[in-house]
Amino acid sequence: MATNRIFLALFCLFSVCLSFAQTTNNQDLNDLVGSDRGENSFRVVETPQGLQIMQRLSWFRDENDFRYEVIIEKQEEDGTYTQILRQDRTENFIELGLAMGRYRYQVSVYNLLDQLEYSTNWAVFSIARARYPALDRISPDPIILNGEDEAWIIELRGENLLPESELSLRPLAEGGTAILPVEYTASPDGSRAQAVFNAADLSAGRYELYVRNPGGFDAAKKCAVRNSPPFDLFVSAAYAPAFPAYGYFSDLFSGLYPIGFSLRAEFFPKNKSRGSLGAGVTVQGNYFPQTKTDMAAKTRLLNSQVNLLYQYTLVPQLVLGLRLGAGQGLVLDLSYKHNGIEQEPVSTWMISLDGGASLKWIFHPHFFAELGISYTNLFSVDGPQGFLFPFVGAGWKY
Repeated sequence: MATNRIFLALFCLFSVCLSFAQTTNNQDLNDLVGSDRGENSFRVVETPQGLQIMQRLSWFRDENDFRYEVIIEKQEEDGTYTQILRQDRTENFIELGLAMGRYRYQVSVYNLLDQLEYSTNWAVFSIARARYPALDRISPDPIILNGEDEAWIIELRGENLLPESELSLRPLAEGGTAILPVEYTASPDGSRAQAVFNAADLSAGRYELYVRNPGGFDAAKKCAVRNSPPFDLFVSAAYAPAFPAYGYFSDLFSGLYPIGFSLRAEFFPKNKSRGSLGAGVTVQGNYFPQTKTDMAAKTRLLNSQVNLLYQYTLVPQLVLGLRLGAGQGLVLDLSYKHNGIEQEPVSTWMISLDGGASLKWIFHPHFFAELGISYTNLFSVDGPQGFLFPFVGAGWKY
């Protein structure tokens, strides 16, 4: 009895398999056997030539089907197709080994009277090399939820991260549901990829980032999602040369003195607005040597201040910071020699007032670089002493 209810098969083989002309070594076989092959349209068989990958084409079968005729053609470089197989089948599938390339196939259906019922349209498919993904690094890890961002971007580093790779975040806790990205892009060489997740879909816990390539090859790497602490803490170290601006220091020491450093710790309560107030401490040290024809001098300057801070987020990764504070400056072992007369080293301390501005580039959830300038005034009995300190540094953010 004729039937009109035959539908063309779901063809599951898209960019999955190695050339049938190539045999696999033991490692290739282990890769295949070790992967999740539940939906794969290939299998490994033993042949006189060695282990070989066989692809499988299948289609739905009607109870009134008697036999099928399958035609497979391969596309040539000029775009034309050449028939490579024509075979009768009683089963609703065919297994064969095909080299990498572009193909099309057609199935003719014969009813119980062995009469042609109809032929399907040509179905085009491609076979490409199967690629096993590898995940070397996930950034950031952990993912810190701060309640402000609507989306989280995760950077991946590894091998064979393809545009057609399927990616998800899988909770390690029982009963969790896999989370799919809202956007996924991969680099042309497959070494990098970027996934964007809706922050509202994420909650604190342990996860694995799972990647599945066509053909069923997969990889996973564990990561964590954590809630943001109720404050931001910045700790940094910087190179900070000194430029005496006025006072007797500028008379003794003129120009830029390159030996200097600064250490800072800054605390900001969590604030959802673009600007926030905070507090911090700064310790800075500089060395001033000076040698002239008739005079030589040297000293060390150590400043420590407590600062009132303000920061404003210009863009998500760029923050403008302002500081104003007071503290204590120590002049250590100030000595000079003039016309052969040498003064004994003197040390003293002074009240200091300082201010400054900087730009922080937060290039990673936990790391940043900073560029800025600070000003310090020391209140000496001999008059105010002013200094400018340009600085460049890097730090850690909690």
